[in-house]
Amino acid sequence: MYPLMLCALFAFILGMERFVKYQVRFKKLEETSVELMPLIRKGSWEKAIEFSESRGTGLAKAVAVVVQKRNLSRESAEKSVREALLTEIPNLEKRLGLISALGAVAPLLGLLGTVSGMIALFKVITDVGTNDARLLAGGISEALVTTQTGLIIAIPILLLHGFLSERLDAIIARLNSVSMEALNIVWPGDDEKRDQLLKRSKES
Repeated sequence: MYPLMLCALFAFILGMERFVKYQVRFKKLEETSVELMPLIRKGSWEKAIEFSESRGTGLAKAVAVVVQKRNLSRESAEKSVREALLTEIPNLEKRLGLISALGAVAPLLGLLGTVSGMIALFKVITDVGTNDARLLAGGISEALVTTQTGLIIAIPILLLHGFLSERLDAIIARLNSVSMEALNIVWPGDDEKRDQLLKRSKES
């Protein structure tokens, strides 16, 4: 039972840490998007780069790459954006695998406790013997408590992992969508529009 309690406590601490991190990261992501994208649309490249460097978030780094490579090809910028996001995503995914593992280990620990209890019970029966069915049933029932506890612990952990995975997917999707929006602004697919954007940035 003690390993099961430690498993539950550890999973709860890790889950709360990831939850708070995702909430803060998503809030910063939205704030960065709201403040940074208007600078890109206006062609205020220097201000956009300065703002990105002051934030230092994954989104800010990705958008800064877009701005810095505005005079190069879109393919080159897209490659650099993917590289910038690849350094950010593993940091977000950290500890999720451990939470999932704890959810899988909890019922196994419970089953191990039950098997150990059954072995001890049958050893006592072999050594002493018993004709009391109630005593035998009580021993089996006590041994099954750990399996029940393991399942009770595992279900919330797996639900927590699923919820955190959904939050992570939302953050990654937002990172990709804003980065793509920045690419589409700088490279609208129309040379005339791009020339106008560059001209407007020079005037500002």
